[in-house]
Amino acid sequence: MRLFIGLTIPDPICTQIGSLRGSLPSIHWNDPDTYHISLCDIGEIKSNVLLNDLDLALEKIGFNNFELSIQGVSHYTSPTQEIKLCATVLPTSSLSLLKNKIEYINRKLGIKTKKKHFTPHITLAKGIGINQEQISNWLFKYNLFKTEPFQICQFSLFSSFPNKKEFNCDIVSTYLLR
Repeated sequence: MRLFIGLTIPDPICTQIGSLRGSLPSIHWNDPDTYHISLCDIGEIKSNVLLNDLDLALEKIGFNNFELSIQGVSHYTSPTQEIKLCATVLPTSSLSLLKNKIEYINRKLGIKTKKKHFTPHITLAKGIGINQEQISNWLFKYNLFKTEPFQICQFSLFSSFPNKKEFNCDIVSTYLLR
């Protein structure tokens, strides 16, 4: 089981983003129920005491609600050569500040998180060996995709389970913003 901290996406926005599903053959589309914005990849925590300490610290984070919006689509290739198609989240100072607060809590608790450049996005699909021309055409077709701003009122601790075919995750705990 892998743990990560992220933002859930409101159902109407998931439905809107989900309209992009199936628009490119030979790629596996994620279920809209799994759409989220990852803030921090924790990995495995084997100590229940540490997991409880993390839960208590995240409960006390004290952060205000804020708005986000989706603007455009993108893609990247993972180290395993898997291509991922994404909806691009417009970065905001509130999003960055929340991410930084969460990372501070992890450091304070001695949780080593994976360091990587943060580009907020929602992973829509993945696949290996996808034709580059098809990807370029998909990006061109949906590059103007956008949503109205939506309210972020909470963040969550998720658990995910390795599965080559599809992404599975469950919410372990949810933390309300004010």
